[in-house]
Amino acid sequence: MDNPMLWKIPLILIVSASLEIAMTAPNPNGKAQSEERQRYDRDNKTRDAVPMPLGWGPPTFKGAGHVVSLLEIAAILVSLCPSALRAVHLDWIADSPFLQQGSKVAITSPFIFGFLLSVFGAYIRLTCYRYLGRQFTFSLTLQKDHKLITGGPYAIVRHPSYTGLFAFYFGSLVSQMGPGSFWFEAGLWNLAPAKGVGVVAWGVMWAIGAFYVAYRLWVGYALFERVNREDTVLMDEFKDQWVTWSKNTPYRLIPYVY
Repeated sequence: MDNPMLWKIPLILIVSASLEIAMTAPNPNGKAQSEERQRYDRDNKTRDAVPMPLGWGPPTFKGAGHVVSLLEIAAILVSLCPSALRAVHLDWIADSPFLQQGSKVAITSPFIFGFLLSVFGAYIRLTCYRYLGRQFTFSLTLQKDHKLITGGPYAIVRHPSYTGLFAFYFGSLVSQMGPGSFWFEAGLWNLAPAKGVGVVAWGVMWAIGAFYVAYRLWVGYALFERVNREDTVLMDEFKDQWVTWSKNTPYRLIPYVY
């Protein structure tokens, strides 16, 4: 791969793979029985402050993220081989003002930072899946034989899975939509379509990006609310064991910060 832009394609695919890890429940939500959810939400005070659309939310979020990645890969390939598209009579794609911006796509310092952070976040999530095992569900539950896990990443902060998810959220947003990305370089965040770009095409792509960002912000708020509620339920369930753990692990998400 002599062209440096081509090196970005496998990195983009790795970010998409990290998205699958971070946003795919290790145990199907269907296994979280209503009785287990009721044990968690005993007095209607510990349910999610913002209802989490667990049925369609994660799949839709993943779909939007993969679309963002595929658009950038397509822009890179078209900018490098427009003649291949013209050979199969797809000149309108090769000459698209949007896809011509693919030549501006690059591996920038913000992209590298976002890439590393998103992969790190997905790794933390995967580690948490392994430590919690079948107890890890996207629904908030207390299982009949629920155990308080205090080892591995749970010996560093009390809610490392959320730490990983926030790291992934921020990192992938920077890598997919920051400087050097197709989204940024094509001017898709402009308030008006760029010159020569169809209003419909611009509107659709801008809407995908706006949904992607808005969903992250909404879920981020809900997850912060979840942290306190999970502490409340676990403290009530495990009592002295939780108190000892919280003294040994005083931080919720980031060591020495929060």
